[in-house]
Amino acid sequence: MRNDKDLAARDAQRDLGAELLASVKAMKANEAARVTKVTPTLAAEARAKVGLSQKPSQPCCK
Repeated sequence: MRNDKDLAARDAQRDLGAELLASVKAMKANEAARVTKVTPTLAAEARAKVGLSQKPSQPCCK
C-alpha cells in the first residue's frame, strides 16, 4: 500500500490535463477501457418475456 508521500511524488510527475484529454478522446472514439457483461437472472428473463418490469409505471407518491 502506498503512503501519502509516495502518492504525492507520483502525482507530481503526472500531467492530469493530458490524461483527461486522452480519456475524453477515447470516449468520443467509443474505445472502452473495460466492458462489463451482466447476466440476467432467471426472474429478470421471465419478466422480460412477459413484458413486466420492477419499475412502477407511474410514481407512487407526489
